[in-house]
Amino acid sequence: MGNNFLKQSVIYQIFVRNYSKQGTFKKVMLDLDRIKDLGVDIIYLMPFQPIGKVGRKGSVGSPYSILDYKAIDKTHGTKKDFIQLVNKIHEYKMKIIIDIVFHHTAKDALLKKTHPEYYYHKPDGDFGNRVGEWDDVIDLDTKRKDTQEYLLSVLKYWLDLGVDGFRFDVASLIPISFFKKVRRTFGRKVILLAESCEESFIKYLKSQNQVAHEDEELYPTFDISYDYDTYPYLKQFLTGEVKTIDKYVDAIKNRYKILPQGYIKINCLENHDQKRIASLVKNQFMLCNLLAFSFFIEGTPFIYMGEEYADDKDVPLFEKEPLDWKKYNKGGQNLYKFIKILAQIKHLSFYSRIKSFDIDHDGLLIRATLTDKFNNKLIGLFNLSDNFVSTKIDNGTYIDLIRRLYVDVDDNTVYVNLPLILLKTGGQQ
Repeated sequence: MGNNFLKQSVIYQIFVRNYSKQGTFKKVMLDLDRIKDLGVDIIYLMPFQPIGKVGRKGSVGSPYSILDYKAIDKTHGTKKDFIQLVNKIHEYKMKIIIDIVFHHTAKDALLKKTHPEYYYHKPDGDFGNRVGEWDDVIDLDTKRKDTQEYLLSVLKYWLDLGVDGFRFDVASLIPISFFKKVRRTFGRKVILLAESCEESFIKYLKSQNQVAHEDEELYPTFDISYDYDTYPYLKQFLTGEVKTIDKYVDAIKNRYKILPQGYIKINCLENHDQKRIASLVKNQFMLCNLLAFSFFIEGTPFIYMGEEYADDKDVPLFEKEPLDWKKYNKGGQNLYKFIKILAQIKHLSFYSRIKSFDIDHDGLLIRATLTDKFNNKLIGLFNLSDNFVSTKIDNGTYIDLIRRLYVDVDDNTVYVNLPLILLKTGGQQ
């Protein structure tokens, strides 16, 4: 998959069970027109396979406790329904990736009965898991060649049904040797998104002599990885643990020193594992600034279902509690049109020509500049304070891409409340 496509794409995450009261593929299909209009390029479906019953969490269970890799939970629909959804997504010129959980299975998984040798076994010979809080699953032995060959057959099964790629759950905990086999087997047309883990978790696993790969080890096998190298610092700021954004900005800068050239991160303010961003911010101004920043910065913007309406209620992972779409239609903090504009900016050809990226901060204002090969500059100003702030930029005429108007700066000063994304041309396009 080409880097430029992924750098300019918007990913939309769907948890089928809680996307609608019905929780079906058919209901997702009926919403594709709206999703496409929002500016989405890639739809990512969380696991939809049958869930194990032994040790089940909550009343419905975790979608990451999978009973059968090659089956579909009947509550979501049939295999035919899934294929229709895939085909419809492609008709809308979007791509679809699905969640793949290869680190572990349900305790009562069919694979356990047919191939117990594919699993990790404790010193006493029993099945087990190596991450304590995941007590509804048992781990696979993903170092084994026969286990890896079976998992490759799972990927082939879903690719044959038309999916365009995979989001690998806790990819950091699976041997790189397996992902190299995936690339050799299926090539570069398949999108591979790695759920890379937070640094603290990686360090803990390594202390326990477990497989635990850092971001730089996952490239270049993967196309994209999660932004958990920076998210913890943003969360510290949002929860009031720290009062400045220094660590967050420094962590973004640090990527350029660590990761290989051409790396791509998803820019994710929330997902099924994190709290809703609207529940963490102080006001809608901060929410808009963070959203704009996540689209502006290099990488792939990521929207979790309902985020486009500033939903502040977390979606339960182990229960059936569908989104209330009627509530969204009643107004309130509707960010749909704003995100649509941000997606249109992300789709500009400018993002395919970037040669440099600079980022810094001025108090609680993030200042970022993207420069393309023609020396056109995209300047992003994002205010995380409660007040208007002023900052210095070069005099000249700019295009405000969010509001779609010209801005003349003649005293080297602009004032920022809602985010500004300003285009300054270098004479060529």
